[in-house]
Amino acid sequence: MRHLFSFLFAVIIVILSACKPDDDIVSTETLADQITRGAVLRTKQINNLLFTPGVGSSTFDVVLEEQDIENGDLLDKINVFVSYKPTGQSQATTPVLLKEIGASEFDKSENDLPLLQLKLTQEEIAEKLELSLGAIVAKDQFIISLDLVLTDDRIFNDRNGNPIVIAFNTFFSSPFEYTVNVAPPISDDLFTGIYRFESILDGPGGETFIIDEFVTLELGHSPNTRVFKAHHRFHHQGVEPRRPWEFAIIDDETVFEKKQLSTVERGCTFIDSLILLGPDAANGPVNSADDSVFELWFVEGYLGFDGGCGFGTAPSRYRFTKQ
Repeated sequence: MRHLFSFLFAVIIVILSACKPDDDIVSTETLADQITRGAVLRTKQINNLLFTPGVGSSTFDVVLEEQDIENGDLLDKINVFVSYKPTGQSQATTPVLLKEIGASEFDKSENDLPLLQLKLTQEEIAEKLELSLGAIVAKDQFIISLDLVLTDDRIFNDRNGNPIVIAFNTFFSSPFEYTVNVAPPISDDLFTGIYRFESILDGPGGETFIIDEFVTLELGHSPNTRVFKAHHRFHHQGVEPRRPWEFAIIDDETVFEKKQLSTVERGCTFIDSLILLGPDAANGPVNSADDSVFELWFVEGYLGFDGGCGFGTAPSRYRFTKQ
């Protein structure tokens, strides 16, 4: 299994090492060279990405598996940074180093690779950022960002990855960054079941999703997270299964999860990066106590990754009506 991961890691890096949309096409020699530079922190499991207001013991909890060209032997440490985005602010505060976690603190996964369960409490993050727990309210956000440091001092993070690497729910699932929303947990029976699914603002190439009139909402990894499955319009018909799409109910807003990959197949060309989807500058309206109808607002071309289609970043919106 370890050798299989090494092979897949090298092959996928070669095929999918396209850089950000405005970068030049790289040569075969450059792509081959990037194999020796690649490293990821695969998200094996998300246990919780929600903080309850005023509850210091609320925990950010994910399981990470490190992968590099030497099957984990290049791992030195990860640096954990935290920042805070108050409600209504467009930017988070400057990231602050919370802790360093050395290679010796990692366990081994079933793939014989370094494995770490990273757990951080709201209280320790607030203390590091010099915030009072009482000042943290619903719709605030905390950003947990990770630097993967190798033994030769090379550093990998979300600023030097491409969509197939930094997107969730892919082979790599290595975003290097996680957003923790702040909100009271909602009941598991809310915002689940069958909903009528209709586009109220088409994406840049028409309706974003190809799906029947109805869709099923299911519980996600965190108390307020919900998931539905649908094909992106660029999916490989007859081959690629429906992808999971995640969002959270946060007070009076629906928040689309960041870094969601359109399809593993292609964008508008076969040489550009793939299309990422993510939250819009404004979120869709919802009544967290009434799940009968709500809207989900997001963008295609998140972070500028538009699959070479040329639209940049463009909004798309859907309405869900419970049946």
